[in-house]
Amino acid sequence: MGLYAIEMLPTKLRSTSMGAATSITRFVSFLSAFEFPYITHSLGKLVFFEILLVLMVVALVFTVFFTPETRGLSLEQIATSRYVVGRGRPRLVGGKEGGDGADDHSSTR
Repeated sequence: MGLYAIEMLPTKLRSTSMGAATSITRFVSFLSAFEFPYITHSLGKLVFFEILLVLMVVALVFTVFFTPETRGLSLEQIATSRYVVGRGRPRLVGGKEGGDGADDHSSTR
């Protein structure tokens, strides 16, 4: 999760945002471990894990349909590209190096 989010940010913000993402992840991990017994006692384990399953499916659908592919692009290309939603999946276009940057990774699929 953190790596993809960091790739999408400008170079100046990457270290700060990585620190914030790590802090949030650790805090949520602590809360989920601490609250797990209380939640499973009130909802039941099956209902709790069904809720988690739904959340993971929503995250998968979001990732597949609403985030652009960054494979094969340098961090500089990602930072200078813009997000375009056209037919099909979203993509990054522009970028300083290598033309529009969106087609540079099509041969690696």
